[in-house]
Amino acid sequence: MQPSLVINLPLLDLSALDADERERAVAGTLDLERNTSFDLENGPLFRATLLRLAEEEHLLVVNAHHLVCDGWSYIVIFDELAEVYAGLAKADQPVL
Repeated sequence: MQPSLVINLPLLDLSALDADERERAVAGTLDLERNTSFDLENGPLFRATLLRLAEEEHLLVVNAHHLVCDGWSYIVIFDELAEVYAGLAKADQPVL
């Protein structure tokens, strides 16, 4: 077990693409993520990428191996992410 983990969050800016190209790029990114296996020995077992679709429109792509995150855990993670996002959008401190 690692005492801490730094998660790399690459930003892929698709905002300059037209709508069809952007849709294909999103689909390609999702396919690539879906088909990239996890290194069970060295990790990380959690990956995320942020896609910029427009100036104020983004898509967060999250993928975690089932060893570290099951369906119920995803619900908890995304509920908490939504609460943090909503709090920051209103300049409030989220309470988790």
